[in-house]
Amino acid sequence: MSIAEPRSKLITYPNILNIGVIDNIDMKDATFHYGNIYDVTRVTAHATLRMIFQFQYSELANLNDEPLENQNLFGINFTIEQWQRKIDTIFNELISCGQEFNIEHVDSAIKKYIDSAPFVSPPNIIILEPGEANEHVHMAANMFLEDFEYMENSVLNLACDEAIYRRMNDYENKNQIVHCILEQWHTNKAMCSALISGFSGYGLFGLVSYFGVRFLDKLEQIADYRAIFRVLELIWIAVRVAIHLYIQDEQISINDIPIGNNKLLKVWYNFYQWAGYLKLHKLGIRMANFNLQMNRLLAFASLFPATRKIRYTESVARFLLDLQRNPQFLQTLEQYPQLI
Repeated sequence: MSIAEPRSKLITYPNILNIGVIDNIDMKDATFHYGNIYDVTRVTAHATLRMIFQFQYSELANLNDEPLENQNLFGINFTIEQWQRKIDTIFNELISCGQEFNIEHVDSAIKKYIDSAPFVSPPNIIILEPGEANEHVHMAANMFLEDFEYMENSVLNLACDEAIYRRMNDYENKNQIVHCILEQWHTNKAMCSALISGFSGYGLFGLVSYFGVRFLDKLEQIADYRAIFRVLELIWIAVRVAIHLYIQDEQISINDIPIGNNKLLKVWYNFYQWAGYLKLHKLGIRMANFNLQMNRLLAFASLFPATRKIRYTESVARFLLDLQRNPQFLQTLEQYPQLI
């Protein structure tokens, strides 16, 4: 390991798309030292992980029917309205069958409408020399310049979580252009937290308790992302079934709910819509559909300031604005959505 030279594995000829990754890794002893469990802290270590994914550029096609740069930064657009009608139709068909159905049936029906990203050749992946302990992320970004030996007009697409993305806001270097990519798995987790926070005052915790969740104080912190997302999925389906039964009894359309006078029904109709954005955002990540991810994020983003998720409010707004202002950056991510 001491003689390993990761830089020698880098591809430096033209027509290569470089996607860098920076993440902070914190490590600590698995157990306390023997003899003083309460007073002796565990040994900790910190490092800045750096990796590079190198893809062979192919001809970029226009993959987006409604260019993101022509859309409003937040809110509902025509694509989102179309998808909402598809989701309503799926639920109507499943409920009308009169048979039991579960999340897998809903997922299977939704996936029929989702196109995955076109196949790309496997990238060249290199784990580079890590940054020093407690090193500023700007210095870690500059290390990529050294790795590529200060190539002229260097462009680096850098994928990172929200904490690092925020710190890269004021990054400047005349020798390279950095396009920061807000990592979407962490964003989806933050969307779960915002959804719980937004509807916690309307009986959401009571529904969660019904599904066997016990430590409600940890719920909004998303201590177990997979379990909590699953619970939110179940509540989403239960709410949609309840809405279907109500509008059937009242002989109204689901589109009549927002203009009606039943305030409680409006609250849970909004939950159904917001949870649907969350669900489709995750499916967009899993199936590598960039447009599905970004359109759901556009629709969901206004819930971040409403629930005082200030950091994600700023970071999501800046990421969406960067995509609108840089069509080439946007088109690159459309072709390689697996990286966000």
